Amino acid sequence: MTLPRRLHRQSIRGNDAGSLRMPSRGPVGAGQDGVARRKSEERVLAFVAEGLTNKKIATTMKLRDKTVKSSLANMFQKLHITRRSQAAAFFVRRET
Repeated sequence: MTLPRRLHRQSIRGNDAGSLRMPSRGPVGAGQDGVARRKSEERVLAFVAEGLTNKKIATTMKLRDKTVKSSLANMFQKLHITRRSQAAAFFVRRET
């Protein structure tokens, strides 16, 4: 198996080959609705509720447009919704 450079360098620097860990993608927590979400997804959801476009969200969070789009797609799937307006309504309802 070939390791990506970052992980290979990490293993050379003194980590045991058996203790290699993949980089963390951030904490996962279950919201009040029981759906597991990452903090970055929560922030994206908040920006959607404020009416920001994907491009504005990406600029604000210092992410790529594609990252925001995939984050929203994940959220839509987790929440069983299909539209941004539904995501915004979900966020507003949950915050009140």
